[in-house]
Amino acid sequence: MPIPEAVQIQVSYQRLQEAMAALSRHVCNGRADPRWTEELGRLLQSFYDRLSTHYQLLDLEADLQEVEQRAPQLHEKLVHLQREERLILREAAALLRHFSPEKVRVPTALIDRIRTLLKWIADHEVRKNRVVLDAFYLEVGAVD
Repeated sequence: MPIPEAVQIQVSYQRLQEAMAALSRHVCNGRADPRWTEELGRLLQSFYDRLSTHYQLLDLEADLQEVEQRAPQLHEKLVHLQREERLILREAAALLRHFSPEKVRVPTALIDRIRTLLKWIADHEVRKNRVVLDAFYLEVGAVD
């Protein structure tokens, strides 16, 4: 029996969150040794794979069309979120390209970019959830 799409999205989101947490912990516990650098590369790849899988499963275009039908005033926010997801994926891919597993010392600038990207994704998810809530629960606080 196939797994329902909503469950797939939930599982992929959970896996993405786990990958983000593992990457964040690893970066915060940085050491300049080859094993640490090797593990960073593995975590970056896992994070990127989970991020791209999650965004593919979301099919943001279709989901956002439904939100837009319910709340057309959110159009600009939806377009911005779509653009932002593409930029997030590009930045994650760029981090992988700039990572050099043969270096013992990972440049501070790369570590800073990883931290910035993780924060950006967390902020993006909060804003995306807010838009969906605004679209589906327009009458928050209204009397039943």
